[in-house]
Amino acid sequence: MSPGPGCSCAIVCDWRFHDWVCDRAARPYIDDETAALIESAVETLVCCRGSGSGDAGAALSCVTSLIMEALSWLPDAVADAREHDYSWDEIAARLATTASCTRRRYAPYSRGRVPAADEAE
Repeated sequence: MSPGPGCSCAIVCDWRFHDWVCDRAARPYIDDETAALIESAVETLVCCRGSGSGDAGAALSCVTSLIMEALSWLPDAVADAREHDYSWDEIAARLATTASCTRRRYAPYSRGRVPAADEAE
């Protein structure tokens, strides 16, 4: 099945224009779903840490905490993708960067988890 009108998954378009086989997680992008998820996560974290809704300072700290936590997950996520036979080009596309940058940054971390012969890719 071919993608719906305007669907390439590298371009943000209304979900109704995506084919059912379309991988909307193939590229990072900002959309209403992501915004709603982050908003909910920030509100929940603010409450869990004992502050009230509307506390801008608490929200700022919680946004920063979420960013730092997400960044700390990247090395494991990249190593997991390599273990599942994703190429450096495919991983780079999902990180919205280049393969050489991705390899330089994450290969040392994933090297212990992926056979060395695969690193030349």
